[in-house]
Amino acid sequence: MPRRIFFVSLFLFFIIYFTAFISQLSIERSYTSVLTFHTCSTEAFRRQELRPYLYTSLVEETDSKDDWINRLTSLMLDSDFRPDNSLHIIQRNSFCQKFKPREYQFLKNCYQAIWKDLIFFPVSSDKIFFSNDWLKKSGCNGNSSHQGTDLWGYSHYPGYFPVISCSDGTVIQSGWTADDGYQLLIQSPSGGFFYYSMLSSFEKNWSCGNSVSAGDILGYMGNSRHIFSHAFKNELSCLHFGIFINDIQKQKVSVNPYWILRVIHKKIRNYTY
Repeated sequence: MPRRIFFVSLFLFFIIYFTAFISQLSIERSYTSVLTFHTCSTEAFRRQELRPYLYTSLVEETDSKDDWINRLTSLMLDSDFRPDNSLHIIQRNSFCQKFKPREYQFLKNCYQAIWKDLIFFPVSSDKIFFSNDWLKKSGCNGNSSHQGTDLWGYSHYPGYFPVISCSDGTVIQSGWTADDGYQLLIQSPSGGFFYYSMLSSFEKNWSCGNSVSAGDILGYMGNSRHIFSHAFKNELSCLHFGIFINDIQKQKVSVNPYWILRVIHKKIRNYTY
């Protein structure tokens, strides 16, 4: 009889232990449900909604750019990509690395492509204003969405404000169109694509393959008269600034530059001009 009680007790113990283990495993896996190879294509990720004070705290609390990118990835996952004023991070990154290591690394690489190489604000002036106009309706019929942020400066003279490269990189596209003026697409070392358009002119004859250093003058802000029809249209210069990454299928996906510009707004490369 005592032996039978022992085996029954042992059996019950294993049942309880196994149930608790499965329950804990389910909880841990639930933390990773938001993460797939297509997470970087979702609008939640693409908003890049990181407040400047949270950026400062993340950078100050970590020892290297790689560490803070890892912490940024964890913070965004934990907050469903909308962090509030808290840096409290649960162990979701460890669960993601445990159950979805390749998906987590790909997401981290996407954040790295966007944030790691940024050094300067894209205009050499502190008299620039911009709003959160990413994905706003644009075009003559409002049938397309705005894939970047427009930066404005109070000058009706094309060529007054220098446009600055935010990062090191390589020119992969340059040209001119009647609607968008001179334009450049630069790929940074970490794989981000930074797009500058509506320039009135280039600083030099940029060609594909040219190397660019952070802080280099790319060209000059153009005039916005073809965009607005209201009274002060001739008083504004404009730069269209876009940021793109490659998704898992190697297709370029735009992300919202607004919060990124807020973060680097005071990192101005000054020139005498």
